[in-house]
This record gives sequence, structure tokens and C-alpha cells, in this order.
Amino acid sequence: MTERYEVINREEGHYPISSMCRWSGVSKSGYYSWRDRPQSQTAIRREELAMMIKDVFERS
Repeated sequence: MTERYEVINREEGHYPISSMCRWSGVSKSGYYSWRDRPQSQTAIRREELAMMIKDVFERS
């Protein structure tokens, strides 16, 4: 489900939300709930690690 929400989020300015939700088979309320949910600690940590890895890679 998250993958569908991510695609909708990425394309939000190009197509109407209601159409993309219908095409994806998800509810608008589910999408908005996902979009407005605070980022999890795991996701925050993954972003931090990705930045650290990128930094090490660029310095090598």
C-alpha cells in the first residue's frame, strides 16, 4: 500500500488526487491519513544513515 501512496504523492501536482486514488484502488482518506502521519523513528533513522553513507561515498 505504501508504494501506491508514494506514487500518488510524487504525482500530486500532475493528476487529481481522487483520480489517482481510484486508479490505484486506495481510498482518499487512507492516502491523506498516510500523507499527514508523522514520520516514524525508523524512517528518520534510515534517512540519517543514507546521508551518512552518501557522505562517506563522496569523500572516498
